[in-house]
Amino acid sequence: MSNYSYNYDKQPIMAERVLSALSYLTYGLVGLVWLIIAALGKKTIKPFLKFNIIQSIFIALVFAVLSMSVNIIMNILSIVRVIPFIGGFINSFFDFILFYLVQYQLFMGFSILGILVLGLNIYLIICSLSGIYSQVPYISNIVRKLV
Repeated sequence: MSNYSYNYDKQPIMAERVLSALSYLTYGLVGLVWLIIAALGKKTIKPFLKFNIIQSIFIALVFAVLSMSVNIIMNILSIVRVIPFIGGFINSFFDFILFYLVQYQLFMGFSILGILVLGLNIYLIICSLSGIYSQVPYISNIVRKLV
């Protein structure tokens, strides 16, 4: 840990835990609405709730950027396909990877990437309902600096 002071001994109240979980469940929408309501009412938000709300919004933005990146890669691959010899190899390689990561339904209609996103979301919801600060590599450190 660095010089960020969080009071891990003081457990957040159940309302903060539920709001944090709902924020993760809705990919930051409930948290964003709560931040706006608190700002309009000039209320302070406790660090646990603020951390989880900002982290849920940040993760939702990361998911959106990754989703757009996959679409951009697929568009670039359609352009690369016309290059003789190399285009076919590169296209088939990335089609194979993207198919198994994004499109292939591995378990109950979820792709590998979908299972990873669902698992991360479940972990974040369980941590927030338990009153624990969740640790997502890189993202949690950035959020701590913002809070």
